[in-house]
Amino acid sequence: MYVKDLLLTAPTKVDQLIVARTAAEEMDHYQKIASLAGEIGVDTSFLLSIPNQKRYLEAFRGVIRSWEDFAAFGFLIDRVGRFQLEEFLDCSYLPLQRILPEILKEGVGHIGFGTNQVAELVLKGGEQKENIQKSIDF
Repeated sequence: MYVKDLLLTAPTKVDQLIVARTAAEEMDHYQKIASLAGEIGVDTSFLLSIPNQKRYLEAFRGVIRSWEDFAAFGFLIDRVGRFQLEEFLDCSYLPLQRILPEILKEGVGHIGFGTNQVAELVLKGGEQKENIQKSIDF
């Protein structure tokens, strides 16, 4: 959703590393969950070829093209993902229970980064504040 447009255009070199790390962590989360699904006979590989526009959740149908969109996604959408995953922390399926703490820890990092970026953009005011508001509204 964002690597192609943001990896090389993030505001700083550190931000570029954060985009790359976030993408790597999200791919790792998919691989961990897909592996668990595979252990019970469910093949999820087809999910990798579904175009954004046909994804099940509206939040994953678009493309994140701006730094403001990336910040808003971390601030809001990753937070929703956290709430959903927390519902499974004490589930009866032990393999899932074992991998969730690490996934959630990384997700909390994504949320924190998004929250901090949104706050910084709001405090800058002017066009940056307007742009982050548009991203949040979207």
